Amino acid sequence: MMKSRLRITQILILIAVVTSILNIYMALQYLEAYERVIRTQIVATLQEVDLKPEEVRITLVINIRNPVSSPFTIYRVEYDLHLNGKYMTHDSITKALEITPNRDVMLERTVMIPPERMFTISEAIASGEWRWKVSGAAHTTTFFGETIIRFASTMVLEPS
Repeated sequence: MMKSRLRITQILILIAVVTSILNIYMALQYLEAYERVIRTQIVATLQEVDLKPEEVRITLVINIRNPVSSPFTIYRVEYDLHLNGKYMTHDSITKALEITPNRDVMLERTVMIPPERMFTISEAIASGEWRWKVSGAAHTTTFFGETIIRFASTMVLEPS
């Protein structure tokens, strides 16, 4: 009887130790994912707005900085472009990007404004107001599955 109680106590202690180790491991995984999402810096800037008759080309640069100590891969970046609070277009970059620690990755993209959005360009020309907003998300994978890192940037840039 005493041996069985001792055995049960040993098993319960072993279960408690294993559970504690697993809890610590999960907490560390959570903190790593949280740090990656919170500390990763994504900044989008417009380099040029090329305004031609019947066509508007926008050169956009997205800069991604990894301040954490481990590399990770971003496998998709999606963003929306707005002018003066009005939606202009959506774009996505599906090229996988390895983001190494303390490094910047710069993506340059030329975006064409769809013809059906030209009325917003006409309104901006008439008002002289050129407030742009780029908002989107970078998709990566962590221990918990797909993780989204959101970003938004605003700027004023007149056409060249």
